[in-house]
Amino acid sequence: MPKLKHYADNSDQERFKKAYRSLRHNFKYTLTHFDHPGMMRDNNIIECFNGIIKPRLKLMKGFKKYENMDRYLKLFILNYRFHKLKESRFEERRGLCPLECAEVVLPEINNFLTFLRDSLKLDYTSSSP
Repeated sequence: MPKLKHYADNSDQERFKKAYRSLRHNFKYTLTHFDHPGMMRDNNIIECFNGIIKPRLKLMKGFKKYENMDRYLKLFILNYRFHKLKESRFEERRGLCPLECAEVVLPEINNFLTFLRDSLKLDYTSSSP
């Protein structure tokens, strides 16, 4: 039994050392929100975005060219701005897309793909029976 405790102590010490090194290296970023009054104190928005994009990128297994990755991320972010917020700690933001939260006036069609199809006159319907 004491041997298990010894392993737990080493594990706890290693985790503490890792956390300490990370904090020491990134400390200047932990107080950034004091320099910018409108900035949130947490990174929940970024973590939400990462939770959406990581599974998609994992399915794609990378990009052969940097330009392709750059284009994909720009389109992904543009498309993300049209998605309605399901949960928000601010009730007035629920059901609105990020562009609407920023008070951008959107056309009645506020779906990115529908907007592109209509504005570019694209039709993806099959002509075969």
